Amino acid sequence: MLTLQHIAKAYRVGALPQPVLRDAELTLHAGEFTALVGPSGSGKSTLLNICGLIDRPDSGHIHWQGQDITHHNHAEWTQLRRNAIGFIFQGFNLIPVMTVWDNVAYPLWLTHTPQAEIDDAVAAVLQAVGLTDMARKRPDELSGGQRQRVAIARALVKRPNLIVADEPTASLDQDTALNVIQLLRELARSYGSAVVVATHDDRLLPFCDHLYRMDHGRILPVPNQINHVQTPIEETA
Repeated sequence: MLTLQHIAKAYRVGALPQPVLRDAELTLHAGEFTALVGPSGSGKSTLLNICGLIDRPDSGHIHWQGQDITHHNHAEWTQLRRNAIGFIFQGFNLIPVMTVWDNVAYPLWLTHTPQAEIDDAVAAVLQAVGLTDMARKRPDELSGGQRQRVAIARALVKRPNLIVADEPTASLDQDTALNVIQLLRELARSYGSAVVVATHDDRLLPFCDHLYRMDHGRILPVPNQINHVQTPIEETA
C-alpha cells in the first residue's frame, strides 16, 4: 500500500538542523495493523505525518501502491489524502457543534460525494461501530469510548486505503481501550485498509501484525511478535 524508502527529516532549531528521521524505511500492507513504539521525541509523529502525506521528507522516496509520489505537487497530495487516507487523532478531534452523524459524514462532504451515497456510507459505518442509536447526539453527550468509535467511523467512512492513528487509546481506560483497538483492527481488515499506529500503550501490541521501535529517528523491527489476542468485542463502553 505505502512504502517509505531512505526517509530523512530534520527541523531547524535555532541555527542548526535537528534530525528527526534518519534513513527510515517502512512498508504498510492492506489489511495489516502496524504499530510504532518509542519514547517521545523518537520521530513517531513525524513519521505518521509523512505516511499521511501531511509533511514531506527532506530526502528519500514515498511509493503509493507502487507509484513514486515523492515529488507530486501539493494539490495531488491533498486529493490523495482526502480520498484514500483516514486519520484518528489523539483526543478524538471531533467537531463539538456537529452531531455524530455529521462528524462521520464530514470527510465525504470534502470530496463532494453525492448525498445519497453519504447517507448509505454513514449508516453502514455507524452500524459497524455500534453507534446507530447515537447518530443525533453531539460528542459531549458520549463517553470516551463512544467518541473514539465515532473517530474510527469517521476514518473508515470513505473506505480508505490507509488509516493513520496517533495515540488512539491515550485517554481511554483499559477495557475501553482494548475494545476500541480490537474493533479498529477487525474493521480495517474487513475494509482492506492498512493501519499504522503510533503509541506508548503496550496494550495495543497483541493486536499488531508488525511492530517497530523508533530509536533516534530510525525504525527498528521488533522480533518475536506477540500472539494476537482473539477475545470477543464487548458492547461499547
